Amino acid sequence: METRSIKEDAIFSGDHSQSERLGEMSGTNQSDLSCVIAIERPAWRSRRAVAVFLLITISVVVFDLVLKSVSFRYVAGEPVILSPFSSDKPVIPIHDSVIVIPRLLNMQLTTNSGAVFGLGKGGRWIFIIVSVVAGVIIIRLFCKSSSGSLWFHIALSLILGGALGNLYDRCVYHVVRDMLFMFPGTGLWPWIFNLADVALVVGVCLILLITWRGERHRRMSESVAD
Repeated sequence: METRSIKEDAIFSGDHSQSERLGEMSGTNQSDLSCVIAIERPAWRSRRAVAVFLLITISVVVFDLVLKSVSFRYVAGEPVILSPFSSDKPVIPIHDSVIVIPRLLNMQLTTNSGAVFGLGKGGRWIFIIVSVVAGVIIIRLFCKSSSGSLWFHIALSLILGGALGNLYDRCVYHVVRDMLFMFPGTGLWPWIFNLADVALVVGVCLILLITWRGERHRRMSESVAD
């Protein structure tokens, strides 16, 4: 039963090497299997895993908040002041978009009280609670994962960093600051978003990819065993 649980954890966390090593050890004695299990440490006991997780999380939060601050100071031609801890909706002057990459990415200021890409307007406290709960779950998933699950840790840190970046805005300004506008003038992408939104989406996509690859690897292993 112990071997099976560790295999499942390796598949879920994207650490296929761990699963393969356990498969190779299936015909060996219990002492050899114990050596393999001892080598695989939980992520929270690995300095490297913890360093990667914290570095990416902190970097996402810092870059997101810096971009928000700089954008709301310069993009509109005059500083847009958001009153900390005030529920008053900020007044953003009418302004032209700042072209970053022609026909691909502009910068245009807006705020929203919803979730990613402005979806789900209102419900500020609901989003704050969801963000806190999600943060706790992400940290628990990281601590329980294998120390060698690098891409799984990257995905979790991107999601956590994005959630914290927007959580800061909701707690301090009661709204989320957005400024990135893709495919301007085409109508292909109607949402204005921020760097935290990008980190959240990329992290979730990585989790889905890891899960899909893990399930695919599991089915292939079962077919070979049969």
